Amino acid sequence: MRRWGMMVVGAAAALAAAGPRASRAQTGFSGTITYRTHGPDSAGGVLVESQKGSKVRIEGFGGRGDSTASRGGMIYDQSSGSAILVLPAQRVFVRISREQLQAQADTVAAHQAPGAGTDGGATLSMTRTGRSQTIAGVRCDVYRGAGVTGGTADTGEVCVASGVGLSPFDLPAGTVTHGGAAGARLAALRDVLKGGRGVLESSRIVDGKPVVDLEATRIDRTPPPDSTFIAPAGYAEVPAQMSAPGKTPAAPQHR
Repeated sequence: MRRWGMMVVGAAAALAAAGPRASRAQTGFSGTITYRTHGPDSAGGVLVESQKGSKVRIEGFGGRGDSTASRGGMIYDQSSGSAILVLPAQRVFVRISREQLQAQADTVAAHQAPGAGTDGGATLSMTRTGRSQTIAGVRCDVYRGAGVTGGTADTGEVCVASGVGLSPFDLPAGTVTHGGAAGARLAALRDVLKGGRGVLESSRIVDGKPVVDLEATRIDRTPPPDSTFIAPAGYAEVPAQMSAPGKTPAAPQHR
């Protein structure tokens, strides 16, 4: 069974390549949102998204190890089209320029010619269920996505709210495949998130019931300090090594 929440998380948390986006976040939100992620084997983690003006920071914590340890993240400046990849395990950071992102985007696009990256004619449509719920104190509307991927049913739900929530379209998009199942999901999600909406909860459907993959647990509308959106003090800067299409730009091993 495919994991709908991880499509949203992957789109937001993985730094890849694309040209610059709008000069403000899709939702217009300013503050910090904490999300809980749930793995298929119950090994989950925490995702923290900070937004202020044209800047967004996404950072993952926890998983199988220390729940307070950062697994890494990215800082993206939508106005300049540049990004910073932060790698705590190596105590390094990588600056990715607008030109580097665009070059990677061009490479990705070249590998998405007609017929490339498809998955058995993946199709997907999303419809509003008429249900709503309250997530982290905010009311959101539930949409169900249903389709077929490679001959297998592909079903999930997202709960979206106005002016707050996770939006993959605030960030560089390149690690998320735009063909096949992922492409169908992103296209459908783009329509749902029009008008400044974001995802507060995402689920996959198992035996007819939603199983939560991603859920907002706390929303803080205090604008983050400017220091949130710069490279961490004490980290060494290393040059980017742009990788294969659909992969995250990598940093060389820092010794």
